[in-house]
Amino acid sequence: MGYMYRIPVEKRKSVDTSKMEEELKVQLSKFDQKLADSKTRFFGGDSVTMIDYWIWPWFERMEALEFNKLLEQMPTLKHWMQLMQQDPATKATGYSTDIYREFYELYLQGNPEACDYHL
Repeated sequence: MGYMYRIPVEKRKSVDTSKMEEELKVQLSKFDQKLADSKTRFFGGDSVTMIDYWIWPWFERMEALEFNKLLEQMPTLKHWMQLMQQDPATKATGYSTDIYREFYELYLQGNPEACDYHL
């Protein structure tokens, strides 16, 4: 998931990130295929398990990082994300897209306040 940080940093420098975005899309498609092959709603079965919670924070940030377009042809993964957004634990502990956007803006500026943002 290094691309989740590297792509925004490189974009800020006006670097062409299309190859990195395509590589990230390939990696994300593996998650989509895994879910589709398992024929379950979640990665650990038909109910949320620790593996879902473990990977959720990366997906929770997708919209803030403007990576949603990479998921356009991944219906199974998008559905999993919708289910995770409705989970009581993720609702109770998650952050809004706006908060993530504000955090990443501070992070990309090199602002040390990013470390403590919204604590």
